[in-house]
Amino acid sequence: MGAVIGPVIAFGLLTYLAVDSSNPTAREYQRVFLFASIPVVLGLFVIVFFVHEEKKETKKEDANPIKFSLREFDGNFKKFLFVIALFTLSNSTDAFLLLRAEQAGIAPAMLPLLWMVLHFSKVIFSLAGGNLSDRLGRKPTILTGWFVYAGVYLAFAFVSSPWQAWMLFIIYGVYFGLTEGVEKALVADMVSEEKRGTAFGFYNLAYGITVLPASLLFGLLWSRFGVETAFAVSASISVLAAILLLGIKTKGLDPTPSAT
Repeated sequence: MGAVIGPVIAFGLLTYLAVDSSNPTAREYQRVFLFASIPVVLGLFVIVFFVHEEKKETKKEDANPIKFSLREFDGNFKKFLFVIALFTLSNSTDAFLLLRAEQAGIAPAMLPLLWMVLHFSKVIFSLAGGNLSDRLGRKPTILTGWFVYAGVYLAFAFVSSPWQAWMLFIIYGVYFGLTEGVEKALVADMVSEEKRGTAFGFYNLAYGITVLPASLLFGLLWSRFGVETAFAVSASISVLAAILLLGIKTKGLDPTPSAT
């Protein structure tokens, strides 16, 4: 909910504070960020002084030794981590999408509303993503989301008008709805219960070590070869990752599609 309401407030502040909302100054942006920091400070204050975590005693004989090693997992899960890392390499910061939308003709003051539309789309399609995952299986749902992602990025290479940018941001939310929760569910399905914590750690590690290079690569391609090349390369990498995901074994782990 905050991801939807926050951009609306940012739009209101930017419209109110900016002399020319179509071209806000750096000073006016700073004021918006200053106001945005107030809820953060209040949230930290509440957590520090009013939220208390109950301490749980763990008996030594009940505690499991920490084993943060890939040797604990089979080759199939290791391949899955590689595929996740490869896809993440195509997934640069969404700030590039906002910049591209501005190039397509969307006024800077409208960008927070565009961001709101994206998050609203995420919420709506995450419900559909969960349903598809239960009916069709994890992998088909993720594959659908990744192909949607590739299509959106390829379309952003040629976007030329504001309405196209609005539509692409809505469709981009479909990708998030089909993949964010489902990828984590697939991780849980692929390993035994006692290894899930470590598995999620490696999943996040695979994402973390490639998310920064992804933005660096995208920015380099944009500056050296142009925006069309940057988006086309990202789309191509995501398609390659989707093809490799087809080779990941999930048989016996995915839910059986229900007969209708």
